[in-house]
Amino acid sequence: MYTQIARNKRLAVVYMGLFFLVWVGIGALLGLIAAHVSAQPGTRAATGADVLTGAVIFAVLALSAFGLVRWLRGIATPVAGRSVS
Repeated sequence: MYTQIARNKRLAVVYMGLFFLVWVGIGALLGLIAAHVSAQPGTRAATGADVLTGAVIFAVLALSAFGLVRWLRGIATPVAGRSVS
């Protein structure tokens, strides 16, 4: 049973990492799209900074999502109390 718990904890960390990487990848892709859309005709878009900006924005969003879930889990946790008789 303890090996299953340990395995589930490792899988949870892997899934959290994948979630984070997917969000950063989406941000980088949106930054790339924004760079090409906002480029003036006949000029070359400065994509490096735009891709990095999109990735950082979505990394912050992903981290705040982790924090929100953790905060909500803390609110939903029942508090052990004594029964009043």
